[in-house]
Amino acid sequence: MNKQNPRYLPVIDGMRALAVTAVIIYHLDLLPRLGGGFSGVDVFFVISGYIISRSLHQSIQSSPERLSFPSYLAGFYERRISRILPALLVCLSVTFAVSTLFIPPVWLNQSIDRTGLHAFFGVSNIHLAREGQNYFSPRGDLNPFLHTWSLGVEEQFYLIYPLLFYFWLAGSGSVRRPVRFLSHIILPVLTVLSLAAAFLGRDGGQGGFYLLNGRFWELAAGALLFMGQARGKFLPRTDRASALLQWGGLALVLASFVLSAQGYFPFPGAFLPAAGSLMMLSASAAEPERPSLLFRLLRTPPFLYLGKRSYSLYLWHWPVIVLMRWTSGVHTLPLKITALFISFALASLSYRFVESPFRRGTGKGSRSGRILFPSAILALLVLWSGSQFMVRHKEELSLSVTRDSFQWRSYKFKSERAPEPLFMDENVNGRRLFVWGDSHAAAYRTMVNIVSSQLGMEAYEFERGGCAVAGLLEPMADRQEWAEYYENTLEDLRALARPGDVVFLASLRMPELADRFEPVDLVGVKSAFFSFEANTAREAALAEADRIVTELESLGVTVLIDAPKPVVRAPLFRCSDWFNRNNPVASEGVTMERALLEELRGPQMASLAVLQERHDKLAVWDPFPLLCPGEIFSPYDGEGLPLYFDGDHLSGNGNRHLVSSFKEELLSLWRE
Repeated sequence: MNKQNPRYLPVIDGMRALAVTAVIIYHLDLLPRLGGGFSGVDVFFVISGYIISRSLHQSIQSSPERLSFPSYLAGFYERRISRILPALLVCLSVTFAVSTLFIPPVWLNQSIDRTGLHAFFGVSNIHLAREGQNYFSPRGDLNPFLHTWSLGVEEQFYLIYPLLFYFWLAGSGSVRRPVRFLSHIILPVLTVLSLAAAFLGRDGGQGGFYLLNGRFWELAAGALLFMGQARGKFLPRTDRASALLQWGGLALVLASFVLSAQGYFPFPGAFLPAAGSLMMLSASAAEPERPSLLFRLLRTPPFLYLGKRSYSLYLWHWPVIVLMRWTSGVHTLPLKITALFISFALASLSYRFVESPFRRGTGKGSRSGRILFPSAILALLVLWSGSQFMVRHKEELSLSVTRDSFQWRSYKFKSERAPEPLFMDENVNGRRLFVWGDSHAAAYRTMVNIVSSQLGMEAYEFERGGCAVAGLLEPMADRQEWAEYYENTLEDLRALARPGDVVFLASLRMPELADRFEPVDLVGVKSAFFSFEANTAREAALAEADRIVTELESLGVTVLIDAPKPVVRAPLFRCSDWFNRNNPVASEGVTMERALLEELRGPQMASLAVLQERHDKLAVWDPFPLLCPGEIFSPYDGEGLPLYFDGDHLSGNGNRHLVSSFKEELLSLWRE
């Protein structure tokens, strides 16, 4: 074996090529058997800890100011900024621009935009953990900035680790034994604490997956390996030992790409790729006299080409995939190949014109800290501000038809209120309307605003997504958020409602047929809906609705319930543009047979009939005939305007179609 090579190690670029290839194959679902390809990120973490340690050590070895802390720290951050920031800022800015044009301005935008804006400052992982966003959920598949979580972990590691490494270097010199001891154990202790955090957080939400405290040990493992090698440890003594480490490490890494399961990360699932990476790095640190086949393979031009561009590939491939998922889809082999081609093209451009010039110090900036640091801060703030501008003006800039919020959205509660009532009726004087339910209560905002303005009455809204009030499909009592919502709303109603007021219970009372993320199996939904378990749940839901109506009647109010509305097979906001009409989410079309809808709402209509028999002050308002006048239900009206926003929430235009009917329903109640 030759001695350890202090310079460039081509094999590490080969390892990077393996890692980024696995991640891309996983994200494109090119090889279903490679279901653990996401663990390629763990390989990157270990490599990063190793390379950063190596870089810091070399900077000290080559510097005449060997242990000058300010120059040591400034040099490190100059290198990191030049390596990471330019390509990241360009990618984030371009992604914001394209997202603004082609992703419909919908509820999911807020989460997407916040993730991207946090990514400018290296804290998108903290944002994702705080919001509880699951990396493996369909919702995550529609966030083009999701992959920046791993960059956040690394950037936060860079804030801590140079201090730890400097302390280790200082402890290796002529210092007192307690200082030397402390300098050598602090990183291992932090590594153990990180492992404990990963273990304790494995079932505690997304914090364990996204945050540095559960990932620190992976980066530290690479750092500890280098520290050992700097003292002559963990180096293979023979070519045979080197080959065994390389092949054994590769076997573990490849096994992780195949066997890794989503629910076991970062603990204990990351052990396999981390251990394999450490073995390969250990074997690669020294130059063998007779390199193994694997050693030679990882140094071949294709692997080196991919490895050198792995950072740019990682940056660009995910936004390309997600933006195609929003538009054309990425569900066929030709589309997947197209995504690959675009990703490689953008990565090559980024590497050639952004990443390489700044790394070499030949770009417009300078490697001098006096110029680099303020230039980097200025560029970050300018591009972040530009992205914020695009977020604020998304509706004006978007190419989607959904930018027309007047037709597509139910506005905030006061947005369509006229200055004076347009209709006066002595039976309405002093009456109040209380709208109570899940997100479908909020979806009536435009209708309620117009009617309350025309009748000159006050209207109040109580809404919480997912908490159906008298939903008639399943009881809510077992849901943790339900009890608090229910009791708080009743307390408000007791304080505000007077005899003669109307409480409008508005919630989803039909099975969802349109998933926001992928097509729904209609046969499976129908089978489950009429199963024994579903019938049992509806019986319990009816009993719960009976108790709710009884409690409301005790306040002297009239209870009005909306009958089940039609539902759609596809979310309209995802398939109404020229660039997304062929998306697989709309592959089954958007129209529905009236007979099937009547069948699906039959059990709930029977429950409403039972409730009406039991309660004199209960009325049912049925918007179904207005929304579905024919034998085929279309979520667009005769002028081609949307009646719905997604698969079951009304649009602003749909609200206006119901204004007259709802107003007459209220008047009939107050004239009795």
